[in-house]
Amino acid sequence: MVKSSLEVAIVKGRGLMKKSNDSLHDLKHAENVEQTALEIFKSEKIEKISTGLVSAAAYWHDVYKASGNGFRLNNIDGRGSRLIAEKELGNTLSEKPLKKLLRAVADHDRVFKYAFSPKSFSPLGRLLIEADMLDVPDIDRWKRGVSRKNMTYFQRVVFVLFELMCIALLFPRIFTFEKAQQIFKKKSKEFWDFFLFKESYFFKIITNRV
Repeated sequence: MVKSSLEVAIVKGRGLMKKSNDSLHDLKHAENVEQTALEIFKSEKIEKISTGLVSAAAYWHDVYKASGNGFRLNNIDGRGSRLIAEKELGNTLSEKPLKKLLRAVADHDRVFKYAFSPKSFSPLGRLLIEADMLDVPDIDRWKRGVSRKNMTYFQRVVFVLFELMCIALLFPRIFTFEKAQQIFKKKSKEFWDFFLFKESYFFKIITNRV
């Protein structure tokens, strides 16, 4: 059976994410984003995009971070992933789906702008951002990522404090899809219980015991 161009793009994206040395931006994260994005997509009326395009965007949005030798905390993730996707998929996807994918990938890290101006983003971009952010409070991802040996103690503390600020202050106003709001409500409750109470994970990080 001949694969469609989007299926080929998904396979290529998965291949790149498998090679990631950044356990916060690895294949498991991309799979989580795909699953959540499709769940939201199927519960909302979003026109002019397909399930294949949603999946492809999920696997390509973090290829820039996956291409590094370890942890990358910077503000060019979206642009970097866009450039890689444009180079790798230029002969795979036709013009229209490629353009939609590249725009969504480039915009996926513009979270602060999205919080105040979501309508300026494309439908695929909105879906990708919200699915990506819903993986931030994922407990398994925190356990995989925060204990990374390729992150210094200072990087770990700064990263954790920044993520906590986003979850507490920014995320409650980010989610525009009803399904995303429902998922965040459930996940955030589980996250704070795990992080501050059940396992006191925050204190383990601060005292460098992870």
